[in-house]
Amino acid sequence: MGITPRRGTPDRERRKYERGNQATARTWPTDYISVGGGLNDSLTYMLDGGTHNDPYSNADLPLPFPDALQEFKVETSAVPAQYGQHSAGAVNGVTKSGSNEFHGNLFEFVRNKVFNARNAFATTRDGLKRNQFGGVIGGPIVRNKLFFFGGHQATITRSEANVIVSYIPTLRMLTGDFTGITAPACNSGRQITLRAPFNNNRIDPASFSKAAVTLVTKYLPTPIDECGQTVYGRKNNSDEQMTVGKVDYQWSDKHSLFGRYQRGTLFTPNNYNGSNVLSLSIPDYSRRFHSFVLGDTYSISPKAVSSFRGTVLRTVNDKNLVQDFYNYGDLGVKNLYYPAGWKHYVRLNVSGAFTQDVSAPGVTNSMVEQFAEDLSLVRGAHQIGVGAHFIHSNMNYTSGTWTSGRFSFNGNTTGLALADMMVGRPNEWRQDQIAAQYRRTSRLPTLISGT
Repeated sequence: MGITPRRGTPDRERRKYERGNQATARTWPTDYISVGGGLNDSLTYMLDGGTHNDPYSNADLPLPFPDALQEFKVETSAVPAQYGQHSAGAVNGVTKSGSNEFHGNLFEFVRNKVFNARNAFATTRDGLKRNQFGGVIGGPIVRNKLFFFGGHQATITRSEANVIVSYIPTLRMLTGDFTGITAPACNSGRQITLRAPFNNNRIDPASFSKAAVTLVTKYLPTPIDECGQTVYGRKNNSDEQMTVGKVDYQWSDKHSLFGRYQRGTLFTPNNYNGSNVLSLSIPDYSRRFHSFVLGDTYSISPKAVSSFRGTVLRTVNDKNLVQDFYNYGDLGVKNLYYPAGWKHYVRLNVSGAFTQDVSAPGVTNSMVEQFAEDLSLVRGAHQIGVGAHFIHSNMNYTSGTWTSGRFSFNGNTTGLALADMMVGRPNEWRQDQIAAQYRRTSRLPTLISGT
């Protein structure tokens, strides 16, 4: 069993988990890609001709899974004018369609500890459990005229908890005896001496903060040694669902229409392990998006084609806590403000010892409407493109990151952060009100290109 470094580890672990491979927890987990030296959040993503960028981050929303994706193209230079929403390249995907024959498949990909080989440098086999399963089906509704295609994929991920080490007050410390926690054996060979007026590394329990005593005796686990060590794990689980449906209608040899709907959900629960409250470091993340595209393609003549796309894109990203834990009011701290219905949790940082720093709640909702018309003309050896599109974005953003308040202890008073916490002498208290932004943007570019 590997042991993580003592000093500051919990906070680093939280930040690593929150970032992951995404820029912010308010977006769908996705890699930011740089194309042709452009900015990694300046790619234009299109799906079936409709916009597929997350309005909050400019990153991509998930494309359909491989069994539902007909093709995709990445353009790195000389990007056509209709993809000029962003400064870098363009990624264009097309969803599969039905045909005159019924076709479908079922699939499941499993990753499990029982199937995995042990890494040569690891003591045990990887404990990740991942099930990705689903299926697609497509066929005719009216032969040669009306076709359908649908698919669904679910991805269930469960991982063994990683090992976290924190340091909390011991029973000896509750009696006022800090000689063990300040000894060289608990501080990498360095002796710590509590500052005056505390003598002989002892503190009169009468001077302890009642809130700190309540925290230690009622909510924190019992340490496993005289250094106050407690070892626990944090979960890293997720449930993802994706559904795609498409209907195509061949009106005539010159005229075709389609409608495509895609829905995705991703739930990442908090990482509380069910026994040690210090394992809680992130809220529950719930992400959803809906994408609908209506397309109309009409061949005016052998040398002129009209293409219309109407798109509605809806995203909801919510972070909150489903269950209650405890807050500073439960510890006996008075005169702190909490909004009505606020879940009980704390933000607490004790430098070099432990961190419980849950950032919640917050909601980011967006609605995007796009209408685009492209006219492609062939004149001799030249091809000319003319068109326009209108994009209107609504984004409602609320954040309660610091509304619950956070106490920080760094040893400024006694020379030991845990002792500062026990005597109730924080170096910082931070609390902000709920922040809200309501952004409305519209764009109406006219597009002209030619070769």
